Amino acid sequence: MQVLGYAHIDRLYEVVQRYDNWYGCDTYYASQLHVACGCEFKTAWQAGSMFRINEGDIYTCPRCGKRLVRRTASRPWGQHAFYQTHRNRLVPIDMQFRVLAYKRWVDLEVKYHAVRCTGEHLQVSIHPLRTTCTFTVRADIGRQVLQVISKGKDLQPDEYYVTDIDPVRNPDWPEGTPLRHLSPESYAPQHRREVMQVFTIWRQEVERRLAKKLGYRVPSLYTGTSLASGYGLLFTPLQNIAWRLAAPTAPNYDRKQWHGVRSGEREELFCRVLEQTRAGKDYAKALGDVFHLPQKPSVRKALRTGSPFAVVRLAAAHRITSDSNHVLRLAPMLGGISGTRYYSPELWNDTEAVTFLHILAVRYGMASVYALLRQRYLSDTFRMYWQLNHHNRKSLWEGPRVKMRDLHDAVMALHDRQTIENQAIEITRVMAALQHRVGPYEFYIPETTHQLVDISNALHNCVKSYARRAVAHDCIIVGARKNGRIVACVEVRGGAIRQAKLQHNAPAYKDAAFNAALGLWTRRHHLQPCDYDMIPPEPYVQKAV
Repeated sequence: MQVLGYAHIDRLYEVVQRYDNWYGCDTYYASQLHVACGCEFKTAWQAGSMFRINEGDIYTCPRCGKRLVRRTASRPWGQHAFYQTHRNRLVPIDMQFRVLAYKRWVDLEVKYHAVRCTGEHLQVSIHPLRTTCTFTVRADIGRQVLQVISKGKDLQPDEYYVTDIDPVRNPDWPEGTPLRHLSPESYAPQHRREVMQVFTIWRQEVERRLAKKLGYRVPSLYTGTSLASGYGLLFTPLQNIAWRLAAPTAPNYDRKQWHGVRSGEREELFCRVLEQTRAGKDYAKALGDVFHLPQKPSVRKALRTGSPFAVVRLAAAHRITSDSNHVLRLAPMLGGISGTRYYSPELWNDTEAVTFLHILAVRYGMASVYALLRQRYLSDTFRMYWQLNHHNRKSLWEGPRVKMRDLHDAVMALHDRQTIENQAIEITRVMAALQHRVGPYEFYIPETTHQLVDISNALHNCVKSYARRAVAHDCIIVGARKNGRIVACVEVRGGAIRQAKLQHNAPAYKDAAFNAALGLWTRRHHLQPCDYDMIPPEPYVQKAV
């Protein structure tokens, strides 16, 4: 054994607080431990509204008389670190770090004194452990596994363990270790430099031993740290070393992206990848074998230089097309892995979308796939397509070729005809009188509900939802055609025009020619016009004061 480095933190917290919010009571009790002098005292706290607590932040120690003020963002003059918990747990109050080099492994050893928070309701208490506890992060170079060891005479059975870290199934493992207390709430920021120096010595020794075993220079295991994390100063570096120790040639670990792609099936796949990398296979080649990707240099280069989990997009693109050039071009278009936008489509994670794009590539070619991915309403298109029956799906592909900009409307038309029952609309004498031509515009009454669907799809509005009311004669829907093309629809009810809409629910006055024809048609049938849709608003004129 050889000691390579040493550092220590004399005190992590000034005060440890254990409380139990006893719901239903206005007052509950908390136990306070002043770490410096070992004095434990009880305080009564006032329950706040909505199950909040009005905790105490300023105390005077009964034993030593020291003024204790919690350090918070709103109280910059506070000098002391408080740790507050409502659970029974072990809390370290100091830490000593050592880097120990053995023949087969390298240890980052942490020895610490701790206090145990116990009890409930009025019986909460904090008492220190009599002996020192030891927590070790061991890099087993031979097996390429990171191991954690916790031991101590006063530890409970579930706190005494020797565990191999699985970076795939248990990615947030540092959260359950004493190292999570190296957080902004403690005094750890004041000792950041010493702690990081010791950790760097341990990391560099792991790199050197790993390179010696593999026979080539291992890319650096370094990754940045952040004190803003509530999981501790070493949370991200420890995650990365556990990952890179198993896969030395992989890109650095990305926790956010792994949580974005994580699923039971992908956990099994990445475990198989790590089995191969521990056996000596390159990470990119192992990904290609497990995910059945083309074994091309360009594909392996993309796997090495990108995110460690970007393979899921390449695998989705490969299910659409087998051409490696198209796979590389298509993968980024299937959505981000961990987007920061409120809504970021992840088509690579949608089995129905990938299957639809594969069918489209077979039927129309890859150019149509790229054109479709630039359109809007993709999710709505995929959803409606998979709700179609076999006959309607077949008619979509075997009918006239549809442009990608019109694909959503074509699928929606088939979907509406499938879901909306085709009922006849009885044409009464009053309704028949409304049908005639005014100039180039032909006003007509739809005879079936499917004709209402055609009007709705042509104008991109919701007039198809009036089908039941039109059949019951609660209202009259009048369509308007110009040169055989539907240009508008009008709702007549109670001797008045209630709505007159153009494309995308635009009011009729937006088209001056149609609005003039609609005015003549309204006067001829003695209908009351709709001011909102037929009379343009007066222009706003700003007057001088």
